[in-house]
Amino acid sequence: MCDAHNLPFKNKVFDVVFESGVLAYCKDKNRVLGEMQRVGKKVLVSEPLRTFFPHRRRRKHWLQLKELLKIGRIRGFIGIPFLSGTCIVEVDINGKV
Repeated sequence: MCDAHNLPFKNKVFDVVFESGVLAYCKDKNRVLGEMQRVGKKVLVSEPLRTFFPHRRRRKHWLQLKELLKIGRIRGFIGIPFLSGTCIVEVDINGKV
């Protein structure tokens, strides 16, 4: 285990860095994304979507689709897109939330 804001790895040491459900809990999302990009050649982010359903709107820490689209290109969905699914995004070079 380590702090996602300061990963203890050399630059571009991993072919793929995959994050699942952690980004929404990080204090500085952009720094975490930067660290993931620094240590990985490719970065994939998987986050549950906060949608218009009441039970999901209460989860303010979850990201909205528009926030994930700022990070990069959508690579897929788990569940029903835009309703209750989880979005997988491939992070662009300078992706920021």
